[in-house]
Amino acid sequence: MNRLENFRKKWIMEIGHFPDFSDGLGKMMGLERLDEAARLMLGQRIERARNSKRLTLADLASRAGYDERTIRNVIKGQKTRVGTIEDICKVLEISVTERSSDTADEAHGGYTYNLYNEYVGFYYACRRSFSFPGNLLQSIYEIRWNKELGCLFFEETQRYRVTSAKDIQDYSQCGEIFISSRIGLLHLVTMAEGALRLVTLSKLGLDGTMKGIVLTQAPGPFYWHPAVSPILFRKADPGLSAEELHKVIGPIPPDSAEYQDLNQSLIDIEQNVGKFAGASLGVNSLAFKK
Repeated sequence: MNRLENFRKKWIMEIGHFPDFSDGLGKMMGLERLDEAARLMLGQRIERARNSKRLTLADLASRAGYDERTIRNVIKGQKTRVGTIEDICKVLEISVTERSSDTADEAHGGYTYNLYNEYVGFYYACRRSFSFPGNLLQSIYEIRWNKELGCLFFEETQRYRVTSAKDIQDYSQCGEIFISSRIGLLHLVTMAEGALRLVTLSKLGLDGTMKGIVLTQAPGPFYWHPAVSPILFRKADPGLSAEELHKVIGPIPPDSAEYQDLNQSLIDIEQNVGKFAGASLGVNSLAFKK
């Protein structure tokens, strides 16, 4: 009796039957029984993965070995041979079966809620002010698990009244969190009407802080400018109410009692955490020195 037969008998004893592999893994996973709603969800996952990899329908069709019409049918949730779905998912490097509601999809990094549940909560976030040079700016972030999106989600409250102005400044925003298991950094991404803001953070430290860089855009006298700043996250006491947390939102001027410590923390991020490319001593710079 060969090893395959031993394996077959052992499987039958434990499971009760031996699966039919004639149509790939799909029959083992129950894909042939997907209802219309499940097929639509799978089609949406495939479409998101295709967009994430910046593949055209023609690109995906060519790599998977099918025509564009077949790809469109899968994306629309129409009944399709299981092997076809497996081939398409293999090209996109995504799993065929529906992910768990507490596991982010591949585009977000495939992380689980259980691994990052300690990140859930409120944070004080401090960075340098783009509007008022010399000042710091503090806002409040809430990080929570979004069941509908299946990933960590953040909301930043940055609404405050400027002392020298009557208007209320409100740059509050929200977005999804991407975490690469290979890199280990957190990426908080906001996308709205073609504009994008990225906050890249180190993992949560034992002292309850995360350190990183924010890349965004800031208004100037005549047009908007690319803007970058170090940023410090400090986890807030979970016993504080939203009203208490929101009291600290706004500019922190140099004469404030907390300015010196926070400013030193931002300097430390600039010097030891963020990596900024420096100018090289090329031919032009050497010639200039002569």
